[in-house]
Amino acid sequence: MKKLDENEFANLFYTNIYQTAKIYEEKRKKLNFRNNVRKVLPILTFCSPFLGGILVAIFMFICFLFNIEYRREFDIFLITCALSGWGLAVLLFPITAFLFNNNDSEIKELKTEVKQSIIIKLLEYIGIEYVENGFDINIASPVLSQLGLDYAEIDDVIKGEYNTLPFIMIDYNRASELGYKYRRDGLLFATKINKVFTGDTIINSSFGTYYPSLTGCKKTLVEDVEFNSMFTIYTNEEIDTRYLLTPTFLERFKEFQKKKSYNIRVYFTRKTYMDSNIFFLVNSYRDFFDIDIGRSFLNKDNYYSIYKDIFDFLEIAEILKLNQNIGL
Repeated sequence: MKKLDENEFANLFYTNIYQTAKIYEEKRKKLNFRNNVRKVLPILTFCSPFLGGILVAIFMFICFLFNIEYRREFDIFLITCALSGWGLAVLLFPITAFLFNNNDSEIKELKTEVKQSIIIKLLEYIGIEYVENGFDINIASPVLSQLGLDYAEIDDVIKGEYNTLPFIMIDYNRASELGYKYRRDGLLFATKINKVFTGDTIINSSFGTYYPSLTGCKKTLVEDVEFNSMFTIYTNEEIDTRYLLTPTFLERFKEFQKKKSYNIRVYFTRKTYMDSNIFFLVNSYRDFFDIDIGRSFLNKDNYYSIYKDIFDFLEIAEILKLNQNIGL
């Protein structure tokens, strides 16, 4: 698997993807127009009852300004103005409701088609496997639970190998026990660190109330004061924590966090889940593999942003040198 620069990605897109993207562009334009209209309609619907009053006020101001004598014939005009706003609201309400009920399902259907026809193929071209169906969330449940996600729904799963380092990425939605989705989209990046250790360590950046359920877990500090101010460290084996969180590791991880500014948790575990023993959980409030219908499907940047998201996480491996044993 090779990392591509923007020019190399552009060549890949226009050679292999562009013609397929043209098929979906017209449909995107129609849905995007309707999507923009439906954003304005609720405002118009809400404001329209006040339209009549505004028209009446304008009319009365004009009469006052030009000293126009008031006549009874004006009553009909004023009543018509007052009722026109309510009439517009009655007209706009069903139109608004129709667009809200239908556009969402069509947008979701279009995104699914584009994902199947374009995004998955794009991932294959760069050597990444998209895991369709059959991924058992229970496999990741012990990890997600330790990281504060007792209930999660899987959106997308990809896996591959980068610089001899196997990885798996899980795009998730956090959910309640009843299955309702919160605005807690994020990504779990799992890989294997080339070190042997017997305890568990969790690094947590300052987002949300969180305390791991590790047996014998307690907070600890490292000698790096800046790192302690940026993260909270939990462990049930301090010797292992010192072994894992070397000065080199701390500097590289601070560099990564300053560059990305992610809300992140890292879990080093002596056990192996999904053939991995180090997990990065990012609470991002967005879908990492979702395409923006507000941007042209013929614009390579719509897809390059997804590609960049993937390699932002793979850069963790480069920055932390997870596939090197010496010095980490």
